[in-house]
Amino acid sequence: MSKSFQSAAARAGRGPVEFDVDGETFFAAPVMPTQAVLDVADLAVKESVAERASAISGFLDAVLLPESAVRFAARLRDPERPIGIEDAVAVVNWLIEDVYAMRPTVPSSGFPSGSPTIGSTGPSMGGQPPAV
Repeated sequence: MSKSFQSAAARAGRGPVEFDVDGETFFAAPVMPTQAVLDVADLAVKESVAERASAISGFLDAVLLPESAVRFAARLRDPERPIGIEDAVAVVNWLIEDVYAMRPTVPSSGFPSGSPTIGSTGPSMGGQPPAV
């Protein structure tokens, strides 16, 4: 017996997701790769700024196409044209919540569920970017 599977991106016929930072264009996968889903789940339990920054970096490495990932990582370290932590968090939140449609929700019980907003201050949902 044989079974053939087709990815969600192939079924939808979607190409890469395009966005820019300061006019520089980057490309992300059209569907969130499984490793990125695991990275997002891991963000909810990160306590320190260093742990969150590492998880954000891992998420971006997982979703950005290789050439874009290299350029984005270089901009994270570039003192002349940096992408700051607040900007990186904004990109990650946009990808998670709008592009990959993992919007946080609050069920009628009032307890939050769904994906964590990256700037959260611990395991809770929502919040501001971590202070650096």
